[in-house]
Amino acid sequence: IDPRTGKSSASPSVQHELNQNGSLPEHWEARTLPDGRVYYIDHFNKKTTWTHPRIAEPVHIKRKRSTVPHSRDYEEKYRLFRSHLPRPEAHVGPQIELHINRKDIVESSFRAIMSIKDVEVLKTRLWIVFDGEQGLDYDRLSREWFLILSREIFNPYYGFFEYSALDNYALQINPLSGVFNEEHIKYFRFIGRIIAMTIYHEKLLEG
Repeated sequence: IDPRTGKSSASPSVQHELNQNGSLPEHWEARTLPDGRVYYIDHFNKKTTWTHPRIAEPVHIKRKRSTVPHSRDYEEKYRLFRSHLPRPEAHVGPQIELHINRKDIVESSFRAIMSIKDVEVLKTRLWIVFDGEQGLDYDRLSREWFLILSREIFNPYYGFFEYSALDNYALQINPLSGVFNEEHIKYFRFIGRIIAMTIYHEKLLEG
């Protein structure tokens, strides 16, 4: 049973695993890769595993994960990349003001960002206003907006992304995103703009 929809999504491979090892605990889901391998998602702890959660994982099948070594010149590469980003064109104003509903942050942000026809505007200074709240955005509110928004758009429950079967800490685009949202292509364009804005404005995202 998919804990997000309450509906059964078990493939023959998954059903065989469940018949062999019993039903899944609460908050768990089983999925099948294209090659037929079954993996399990723990939605509560946000991790994945190859082993049925009711079975202790044998030591001999634990997978060794390769880690990407830290690149010492990352900051230099980042500065070089940013130095090649074009500045806003002359006709664009000094800042952009975005009115955001904190209780509906994804939808209100989507409407605010995608209603902007001239993307050059997104390069200007951000001025975030949360509806019904008093406060001036001297960079603090824009940082908060990026962090809260990123938690939501990268949350697998939203349907745009899912946990990677090969890495407990990685996300990948959900191939079934269209099932969760018919306008998923527009939302991926929106997410692309948000990621570009974080790079341009030197903000942080939280996945």
